[in-house]
Amino acid sequence: MIRVTGYVVVTLVVGVAQAQQSAPAKTRASRVSHHAKLDAAHPAASLEACLSSLRTANMQSSQPTLATFNVRWFPDGKPGRKALKDGRKTNVEWLACLIAHTGAHAVALQEIKTLPRAQAAMQRVLERLNQHTGGRWEVEYDNCPGGANLHVAIIWDAKRAKRRGTSRTLAAFNPHRDPCKHQLRPGLLVPLRFSDGTNIQFISVHFKSGVKRRSYDLRRQSYDVLAEVVRDVRGHLVVAGDFNTMGCTKCSPGIEAVTERRTLRDIAKISGMRLIEPSPGCSYVYRGKPSLLDGFLVERSLFRRRKPAVHSAGHCDAVGCGEGRVDQLPVVREVSDHCPLVLRL
Repeated sequence: MIRVTGYVVVTLVVGVAQAQQSAPAKTRASRVSHHAKLDAAHPAASLEACLSSLRTANMQSSQPTLATFNVRWFPDGKPGRKALKDGRKTNVEWLACLIAHTGAHAVALQEIKTLPRAQAAMQRVLERLNQHTGGRWEVEYDNCPGGANLHVAIIWDAKRAKRRGTSRTLAAFNPHRDPCKHQLRPGLLVPLRFSDGTNIQFISVHFKSGVKRRSYDLRRQSYDVLAEVVRDVRGHLVVAGDFNTMGCTKCSPGIEAVTERRTLRDIAKISGMRLIEPSPGCSYVYRGKPSLLDGFLVERSLFRRRKPAVHSAGHCDAVGCGEGRVDQLPVVREVSDHCPLVLRL
């Protein structure tokens, strides 16, 4: 049972410890002949463009802002204890710049390793964020073992979002109800209070990816935990992250991604929450085909005083979720195949 008070933000992040790519790769979408092109001044076009535009960006809003970002096996770009040697390791400078551009006060991160070199790389990200935002960024990881495994993490600017208590690893979001069993992710909770007085329990989780029946069923078990959390939590609940709503093409009959997305929306509604779709409407592009794996669920009573809105940032914003060989872009090779999603409360 999870009992907390105040506004609650749950970031649900879904994935598979062994997967090198999210499930849209497994749907074998047809290739797109044309290549996506970005405005040279867009932050996702190059590190230089990102740093240049950051100099004129206004990131000092007091409006509570959260983001979620799957960073693809940070910082190595691949599974295992070794890093890629072909230039696809995470560009920590660019990553920090893109996060700064979101204006987020706290960010849920997914696909994070906790090897010593990974934690050192994360510290470099935080140092760059301090320089870009004038903040004091901190990080918390789940407490599961295995530094080369996938972990969830939360980073936050302690000047704009102060931790209000002890962080916790939550077993409930692992489908096996054991926080680290079978390398599936638990939830990570960091209680935060924003400068406008908003209290948030920020929870990051990572659900199972895959288009087979077993993967789909494991995701459904994690979805169904939402009702338990809402029932046991006092206050406003926001669920955010990479839900991996990719459908089940290997099921009989098959389940389309849009149908699974609708299922999540219905479960959220029964639980007293609302799924807010981002604009543009994608968070991942594979072989030129945009898809929506990430999102935010907001407890409905929060709408009485606010109008929460979600925006797709990074290369998803740059191409407007249009088709094109986005996977050829430098930002995809050097940072992540996912885009950050940003929620403004």
